[in-house]
Amino acid sequence: MAEPYPPIEPYDHGLLDAGDGNLVYWEVCGNPDGKPALVVHGGPGSGSGPGNRRYFDPERYRVVLFDQRGCGRSTPHASDPATDMTVNTTYHLIADMERLREHLQPKSYSSRPPDALLAFVRICAHYFSHGAWLQDGELLRHADRLAGIPAVLLHGRLDLGCPLGSAWELAQAWPDARLVVVDDSGHTGSEAMKEEILSTTARFARC
Repeated sequence: MAEPYPPIEPYDHGLLDAGDGNLVYWEVCGNPDGKPALVVHGGPGSGSGPGNRRYFDPERYRVVLFDQRGCGRSTPHASDPATDMTVNTTYHLIADMERLREHLQPKSYSSRPPDALLAFVRICAHYFSHGAWLQDGELLRHADRLAGIPAVLLHGRLDLGCPLGSAWELAQAWPDARLVVVDDSGHTGSEAMKEEILSTTARFARC
């Protein structure tokens, strides 16, 4: 008979401001670099408990537990008649989980200071609004000028910001370019993308 894993304690915890005056309790335990696992407790309203941590191998999982708004260690508690239950719905709970996800598997630019984020957005919008000052198809029409220059085009298959088709068209028009598609990568890369970049630059260094 399978036994739960040994008891463990969180290595991080806090109260997330979920809006509407609600603070949602969360905790993380296990391996900080492990596979993320979100524990959604029963109820709604039963709250999470230490026993829920023991269903996951702490060496392999980064276990995230939280108390849904209004219960457990989240505040305000629904036991208080003054607690506003109109902002405690399925939609609110799902939004809380998304807010918690963003707070804990930060995005590529999340750690940048506010002025750097503002500069990034302004410059991107500036170029997009002017079509990068290029005529439609201009780069592909003149790609033959790159003949004799070797290149490796690394592109994530899951990149929705810059679709794979654009990289494929450039690879067809650039005589000495080779397209490498990284299956698990999106627009901001992945571990597999990093490995491809490192191996590609190492190969070019030997040329």
